[in-house]
Amino acid sequence: MMELFLVLIYLFCHQIYSVQCLLLTTSPRVILQDATDKLVVNCTYDTGSDQSLTSLTSLTVSRMSNLSSFQYQVLSSVDSFTGVTTSQENLTSAGLIDNAGQSYLTLTWKNPLTITQGDYKCDAIGLNSAGQPLTLSLTVNVTDVSSEIDLLKAEIVHLRNTIGYLETQVQTLFRNTSSFVSTWSERMNGAQKTLFETSEIYNGSQYYLYKDSPSLIPMVAEATCQIYGGHLAELQTSDEYDYVISFIENFSWVRFLLVGGSQYGEAGNWVYPYSNESLQYFRWAEAFPFYSMAHDCLILWDVYNWNMTNQLCTMDQSQWPIYYLCEVEI
Repeated sequence: MMELFLVLIYLFCHQIYSVQCLLLTTSPRVILQDATDKLVVNCTYDTGSDQSLTSLTSLTVSRMSNLSSFQYQVLSSVDSFTGVTTSQENLTSAGLIDNAGQSYLTLTWKNPLTITQGDYKCDAIGLNSAGQPLTLSLTVNVTDVSSEIDLLKAEIVHLRNTIGYLETQVQTLFRNTSSFVSTWSERMNGAQKTLFETSEIYNGSQYYLYKDSPSLIPMVAEATCQIYGGHLAELQTSDEYDYVISFIENFSWVRFLLVGGSQYGEAGNWVYPYSNESLQYFRWAEAFPFYSMAHDCLILWDVYNWNMTNQLCTMDQSQWPIYYLCEVEI
């Protein structure tokens, strides 16, 4: 993990002389427990010609981790007499007081990091030109995002659980849908076998011959074909016509067969009801067609060697019922 490396510098300089400075830095400023491998707090003081602090005696770094108490706990200090002192076992400190140059106090925490977030303060303690005590102070804040990460982890776990629940619901829905589709498909296949004689596949299509004794209504025939995924057969070539005839000749009870084709707009303008395209192929029986809009059902008749005739859609079917042929693209 890339270490967050944010350095915040609080710089205090006496604006009259601009030569005596106190500097406090932290690296990084944002830490993550179990991820940040080191925290460094550094306080430096440059001795110059600023007469407000003529003699530096010590540098002290402390931390306020409890905002309710507003009290700082001393972590480490360095002075001219005792050197560096440290109040924590996992803290390494180094420092020096030099009234002729730069004084510093550096605090370093290494893994495992304990509680290190909070406000850090550096105090430069000494005497002013009148020999009276004087303290210069700077503060900087270090943020621990572990609690935010914990909240984020909890949210991620919650989202994962939600996703898992939704995946389970989707799988259940898929199984139920698959079961429904399977059941529906079985029922449709059963109904198809009951209602139709089915041809082999020819040129990408299969033909369903309705085998009940119908009272033919052309729109009902077209709708029934569509329920089973097709439409009234559209005979578009001589080869297709011959294939259909060879199929229906297997069933002696068929003498009249309705296929796709009706007149649109004017007599003699034949179109396919499903595609609404003009008929591509005709094989009219002798004396046909009748140029009458009333004779609007395109029927193949065995008496005419299964050639095309156009009949009244309301013709009497009591003796010779009219069957119909569906075409289903596979």
